[in-house]
Amino acid sequence: MELQNYDPAMYKLLPDVGQAFNEFTKTGIRLQSVGKIIRSHRLEGIVGLCLLHSHFEIAVTERLIQAHVGSQLRTTPREIEDNLVEPYIWKFSLSHDGAGSKYMITPMEFVDKNLSLATSYFTILMEKQDFLDEVADELSKLNMLDRIGICLLHECETLGIDSGVVIETIHIENERAQVLEAADKSTEISSLIPTLWTFKEKSYGRFCKRCVPRNDHHG
Repeated sequence: MELQNYDPAMYKLLPDVGQAFNEFTKTGIRLQSVGKIIRSHRLEGIVGLCLLHSHFEIAVTERLIQAHVGSQLRTTPREIEDNLVEPYIWKFSLSHDGAGSKYMITPMEFVDKNLSLATSYFTILMEKQDFLDEVADELSKLNMLDRIGICLLHECETLGIDSGVVIETIHIENERAQVLEAADKSTEISSLIPTLWTFKEKSYGRFCKRCVPRNDHHG
């Protein structure tokens, strides 16, 4: 598995969340086979699968950085040095080097290194190269390399949420920011777009841990 540097052109090609979800659901693909791989490596508490989508336009010199602010996790575009952040969302793609690895993995979003749980999960994941190859191979078979990525599962524990759903909302009017916070108990799951799934269930079913309100489709 070739670990690539962040590529702003790759982020620019991502669809907004509404388009990404519609394209994914049209395929009729289910992700249990990838979940089974995650569970077989006993990483179901470390990583999940995410719907690859953009939030808003960012400059080529910026990256999306997640930080813990009060009761929220806020992702904003920032210009920042590499040694201050770690990746937490990646996109798989076929390698351009025919003589080397079959796949490459490119970071799409990052966390502030002050998020120690995410940093520890990152260290664990990067030691699992066989696992990453298996996941990439299965996503390729499902024709999902451009739609589904892999994501660290630090968010609920960081926010102190024992169970339930994290709501992802996008703000672009006064500040370009993606905000994650615990779902209100009155939230109707049917009104949400799933953007991240975990596979802790014995049935290898998809369990949404992060969602976007269906009327929040702007990117």
